[in-house]
Amino acid sequence: MSVFPITQLFPGKLYTTAISGPNIQVLDTSTGDIRHKVTDSAGPVRCAAIDQGFRYLATAGDDKILKIWEIEDLKLVNERELPKRPTAILFTADAKTILVSDKFGDVFSYAFEFAPLTEKQKKDALSSHENPSGGSLILGHTSLLYAFLLSQDEKYIITADRDEHIRVSWYPQGYNIEMYCLGHTKFVSAIHNPAFAPAELVSGGGDPMLKIWDWMTGLVKHEIPVWETVEPYIRIRSSKRKRGADSEDGSEVRRKGRGKKTKGKGKAKAKAEADDVVETPVIETSENALASNTGDPVGVEDKVEKVLVIHKIETTASRNIIFSAVGGTALFSVAYPGNGAPAVIRA
Repeated sequence: MSVFPITQLFPGKLYTTAISGPNIQVLDTSTGDIRHKVTDSAGPVRCAAIDQGFRYLATAGDDKILKIWEIEDLKLVNERELPKRPTAILFTADAKTILVSDKFGDVFSYAFEFAPLTEKQKKDALSSHENPSGGSLILGHTSLLYAFLLSQDEKYIITADRDEHIRVSWYPQGYNIEMYCLGHTKFVSAIHNPAFAPAELVSGGGDPMLKIWDWMTGLVKHEIPVWETVEPYIRIRSSKRKRGADSEDGSEVRRKGRGKKTKGKGKAKAKAEADDVVETPVIETSENALASNTGDPVGVEDKVEKVLVIHKIETTASRNIIFSAVGGTALFSVAYPGNGAPAVIRA
């Protein structure tokens, strides 16, 4: 029987929801007893979110189906097809809208209530691909989106992508770009807006430090070096692969080195595909990384490198930053900067 690590944990006053691979469990927060559990037959849950009232859970995986569950009894409320594999999910404050980012760099919004569409309604001319469930396109990046969030007043949406960009856009008018936060030299995989500092943004990814921004001006206020503390705790190493080597369904994409010359848009597209074939670390979920590392012969680990991928960032009411790294065996904390004292990271 396969055993999966917990990849998503949502603690609440009454119930705590834990996700491990395809398994979803609702626990009694006070006793730890399992109240309800279900296994998603489609495979591991890649993305999940809970509304602020802890009533509903949204999940999605490689089957590109967005599912809404009632937390109290894990009853399936509704489900709908997504256009591409998702990278993140978010409920709005009133839980009436669900936002989903995908690997094409788009963010769509969906109404909580779902009515199936006709074939004529499934094509959205503004999106870069099919829109089978009638989602409203909020914005698009030219590269894969790793993380996004709404400002606390829900007037802005902040998005982070594979190409070092953090973008601040209006919400829901995502075509209006307010600011860029530029300064990362590698992908940005996690962002967080502290409740006690709504004008600031904490970001991390492949760079050896966390950055704290004034996101309305795009200026970096603080940098917190983390690599020296995190590196000894990374037990699962990552090999490199060529960006664009896999297609959306996971199959290998073959690119021709020579062939018929292209013109106009075709030429531009061919150039973009060629530029996209560069070495980049593979960001994996914990269960993927564990599976790929199990049963490897002795010495294989030495042939791959340790790669920093900040997985999630949160803050506490006591003004501490809590963060994790893919492949790491610890959680890390550091006091939120502001008093001039040097940052001390604890594992």
